[in-house]
Amino acid sequence: MKCPTCGTEIQPGQKHCPSCGAVQKEDRPWGNPAAPAAAMENRDISKAEFCRNYAADRTRKNIQGAAILCYICAVVTAVVAILFAPMMLIDAAIVLVLGLLIHLKQSRVCSIILLVYGVASFAITLLSSGKITGWLIVLAGVFAVIYTFRLDKEYQAFRSQ
Repeated sequence: MKCPTCGTEIQPGQKHCPSCGAVQKEDRPWGNPAAPAAAMENRDISKAEFCRNYAADRTRKNIQGAAILCYICAVVTAVVAILFAPMMLIDAAIVLVLGLLIHLKQSRVCSIILLVYGVASFAITLLSSGKITGWLIVLAGVFAVIYTFRLDKEYQAFRSQ
């Protein structure tokens, strides 16, 4: 039997793919993925549909986690901006938009932009005020980059089968 996500050979009785972490659903045996017949023949589905239906749970959940971390950072930044520095609303908007695009589109480009933005913001704040702030955005960016690239790898493997 082969993993429907990455094509790795699966031993009988295994519930997780040792390569990509895909989980066997109780109603979907490894050798019979629940893809529509047309999608199984040409693998012509969108990346978003692949993420919803076929991506490894770990990959999907970590992308969502990175986006949720962006949402939290955006809300905290917006509250601080309203109370102390209105210009910080721009930062909140940038992080919110990047988080939404990572969550809804699984965008690798936005995850890279988020990571670069987070590192730059962290470095500027550290050098100008000596305070360690903004590290959660860097963390969200790291997770977003790792797992959006992993999702793309799984998607390419799925399409090439």
